[in-house]
Amino acid sequence: MKFFLKVADYYWKPGSQKRMIYKDEKGMLFDGPPRDVIVGETYVVEVSSKLPDERYYYIIKFISGGKKL
Repeated sequence: MKFFLKVADYYWKPGSQKRMIYKDEKGMLFDGPPRDVIVGETYVVEVSSKLPDERYYYIIKFISGGKKL
């Protein structure tokens, strides 16, 4: 599913050096690969469907924006 992610915050996933957590302006959380992003910018991402008991959407890939770290 395609999603427009307007980044409000981002940080390394606790205990991981290969995954980051991105938070959008609505407070939704996304678990994805590390990217060099800018707070306030919008990125197009492909995400997996989120089940009711899951905390994050999982980013499959960045379609536009951000550079790989």
